[in-house]
Amino acid sequence: MEGIKDKLTPEALGQFTGTMQYYKHWTGSLVYTDGVQFLGANGAYWIIDLVASYQTADLLAKVPFQVWKVRRTEAGGFLAVLEDGNGGEVLRQEGEYTDLPIDIDVWVQADATFKAVAMLPSEY
Repeated sequence: MEGIKDKLTPEALGQFTGTMQYYKHWTGSLVYTDGVQFLGANGAYWIIDLVASYQTADLLAKVPFQVWKVRRTEAGGFLAVLEDGNGGEVLRQEGEYTDLPIDIDVWVQADATFKAVAMLPSEY
């Protein structure tokens, strides 16, 4: 049986170059692409929830292009850092545990139609 470690690879994520459809997050604060849906379907919906939880009108006005960097820590946890697209840190959140096999980047672009669109870097 394949698990998260078998499916989430740089090669698997790199295959996404655009999207065929958008998926609406249950909060209504975010839509996301096929590549981000692939993340969720393979055990990382929590990353989508994390990103969506911060999508407020105030944040989108201040940071219309967001770079979310989710990194594994040596202690087995994760560090999620939101940058403004120019390397400036906006916020960070730490967690004690993750089973992510690789570090993940998710980009969010403010859009007049969808408000916030999350995508993998290869889908930009």
